[in-house]
Amino acid sequence: MSQTCYNCFSGTNGVNPCPVCGYDNSLVVGRGQALPQGTILHDGFFVGRVLGQGGFGITYLGYELHSKRRIAIKEYFPSGVVVRDGAKVQPTSAENNAFFRRGLELFNKEAQILSRLSGQPNIVEVISFFFENNTGYFVMEFLEGNSLKDYLAIRGGRISFQEALKLLLPTMDALETVHHEGMLHRDIAPDNVFVTNDGVAKLIDFGAARFRREDETKSIRTIVKPGYAPMEQYTSQTAQGPWSDVYAMGATIYRAITGITPPDAPTRSMNDELQSPAQLGCQLPNNADYAIMRALSPRIVFRFASMAEFINALKKPDSAHETESAQTKILNSRPTGDLSIFGGVERYRLRPADPAPVKIAPNQTVSLPLNSDSQWLGSMRVQYDQTAPELNGGEIDSGAEEPKNNREDLLFLVVLFFCAILVFLILFGIFYHQADAAGRPLALGGIRSILTTLVPLA
Repeated sequence: MSQTCYNCFSGTNGVNPCPVCGYDNSLVVGRGQALPQGTILHDGFFVGRVLGQGGFGITYLGYELHSKRRIAIKEYFPSGVVVRDGAKVQPTSAENNAFFRRGLELFNKEAQILSRLSGQPNIVEVISFFFENNTGYFVMEFLEGNSLKDYLAIRGGRISFQEALKLLLPTMDALETVHHEGMLHRDIAPDNVFVTNDGVAKLIDFGAARFRREDETKSIRTIVKPGYAPMEQYTSQTAQGPWSDVYAMGATIYRAITGITPPDAPTRSMNDELQSPAQLGCQLPNNADYAIMRALSPRIVFRFASMAEFINALKKPDSAHETESAQTKILNSRPTGDLSIFGGVERYRLRPADPAPVKIAPNQTVSLPLNSDSQWLGSMRVQYDQTAPELNGGEIDSGAEEPKNNREDLLFLVVLFFCAILVFLILFGIFYHQADAAGRPLALGGIRSILTTLVPLA
């Protein structure tokens, strides 16, 4: 029996369960491919119980022997790709070895960036990273509190918009910094935002994070969390970027204030019936209601291009004359037409954002655009041009295509007519210089024969 508790790391003197915390140290069920409890890593990190295991790694509760504090240790262990051979990690095939090595390289790069971001109070602190047992490890601060998912459950399923904003705005600022470092989180959800006992929200579990490179954003291994993952994470044909994390954060805020998880992106791409928080009875500013729904747009073209834009829209106060315009803006900013996301080219038509008259004083009417954030649609179309240049500006007007096609058909007929005349003249010239027995040109005789056949002579 161990002399140390694998949960609180107090001495047990062989007593089980732990006399200090009550943890049953004989539990090994469910550890699967995890390291044995009591393993010492990097000459200073004691491995305790398993905190969690995902598709890319295993997280352990640990103890730093030098500083005598509890820590979290994350091991790179992509499931289905590697197996445990003693303490060492071994890929299961040559193909998996190439994937594993590339992933390990990114895992190390991720650790370096997160280490540089350790000054960010809303990102889990990385204390150390190293290679051992043929794989890589993070050593992170151990957080005490609850995930946002559990926090919401404790609070009755949802919280007010004001409380959600207070918790998540600092986290969104941290994400903006992450994006500036060239990295995407790609797995933002209530279970990956941790609320400490001090009420500070921190981003955790960057296991799905990848780096934004032009040659990689379309070939990243599929990682989806239904309700939170945008459509581009379901297909390798669409570029991922900061807008992908914007969608996931919008879904997280939506879940926090409504108590409802949005439908998954494929369902919404076929039939989008998502109601805004205001429509569900939540109390929040109209601009914030609109900002959340715009962040949740299935189409990249209508989403915020960066987390900073989303933050500014959430914090923007309503104008005195705005009452129900936010919901109107949401409905009028959605694309129409063919919503198939799986085709080679996405065809759609933008609804015209006609000015909506709004009365602001007796006998006075002004025209205001449906979106008070001027020129946002233009900027989104520019962004869409960059991610889908094959659309030639993003807008396809089917009404303008028909006249173009008619002109092409007419031009074809004219060319065909002149070609026929040219062939006739060439043949006529050849036969004109050849005579029959009576000395008459063959061409004239041929023409006379044709006319005689078509119009019998009297």
